[in-house]
Amino acid sequence: MLMEFLAHRILKRARRRSPIPIVLNGTIVGSGATGRECASLDVSYAGDPLDVRHLRVAFGAYQKHRFQPHLNAEQGVGDRPPFVAVPRGRASLEYLLSEGRDLRHAARAARVQSAALPDVSEGVAHTIDAYLTSPLARFHKDFYSAPPASMTLDALVGSSRWLRLPECVRSPLIAPNDRLLQPAVIQHVTRVLMAEGLSPREIAALVQSRYTADFNWGRRWQLLEPQSRAEFDVRTFAGLVVTGLDQGVDFNCRSAQEKGLCPGHPCLLDLRNSHRQLRDLMSL
Repeated sequence: MLMEFLAHRILKRARRRSPIPIVLNGTIVGSGATGRECASLDVSYAGDPLDVRHLRVAFGAYQKHRFQPHLNAEQGVGDRPPFVAVPRGRASLEYLLSEGRDLRHAARAARVQSAALPDVSEGVAHTIDAYLTSPLARFHKDFYSAPPASMTLDALVGSSRWLRLPECVRSPLIAPNDRLLQPAVIQHVTRVLMAEGLSPREIAALVQSRYTADFNWGRRWQLLEPQSRAEFDVRTFAGLVVTGLDQGVDFNCRSAQEKGLCPGHPCLLDLRNSHRQLRDLMSL
């Protein structure tokens, strides 16, 4: 929750200063002044059990671009050598990003740079104090003070809401593997269902029910916990809406098409209506 709070503070500042969009947890963006370029603040690790996460250490190699080259739009990225997590020390950020992460520099830096973790307990205490008086903390308290909700796809299909849902929301709910694992899809589903009046806790319960249904998940839910994963993801994106950080700039059909969220079938529904509904609900 504290990392989520820090991400909110960065997002709020970046809205005024950053020339490119800053997103949370690897969500994707539609076309803008700089194409589809963005930077991601990733706190998704906090939604998984500790024993299934990897921890990066000083002078450790980052090689995700080599192991998962399909994640990169630029050709040949997978052939690039590893990046190294070098302690910044007194180096400028520009130098560290442009020249300071290759293997040769890391070998030189390892002779002189300290990898000791600084004592930041005082700063963390100040951050906790700031968090506890924030709108995000009030949302978290409301989210967890309510009893666990019960919401299933059958209950949703049996309601009038189902007829108002666009195909871009129905599709990942009907066939969740692996679309309902993608951050952009979870954000999209959360936005639309909140616009339809479902509470974030109800949406999390619905997502959890799809995770626990039989969709050839393999060992995923033996390693991860579906309830905590669903609650974390939905809570994170709902928190952006409730605190006003998510203003729905890309909450429209064109952006959904650019981000690959739209199935491409003819649809008489307009996401701008959902955007207006959500905005009206948040202003109450």
